[in-house]
Amino acid sequence: MDAGPRTDLGTLGWFVGAWVVMMAAMMFPSLSPTTALYARMAGRGLIRPLLFTGAYLLAAAVYELTPLKNACLAKCRSPLGFLLGS
Repeated sequence: MDAGPRTDLGTLGWFVGAWVVMMAAMMFPSLSPTTALYARMAGRGLIRPLLFTGAYLLAAAVYELTPLKNACLAKCRSPLGFLLGS
């Protein structure tokens, strides 16, 4: 995948690192209210909310690589088409 100068993906480590940063940047805005609620419910301490956030991001990463994601996207890529067809 070459999109021009200075667009080389680099090594696998660089690619995975960039992918993790991109996933975190997209997931944290939707995850932060849930984590805040979980932290209030769990009580004191920072470890449990951090573990919750890490587990959520790992589950999202696994979901990205499964066929289930493609099946869901095939059904709901166009909500209007799904509603009219159902």
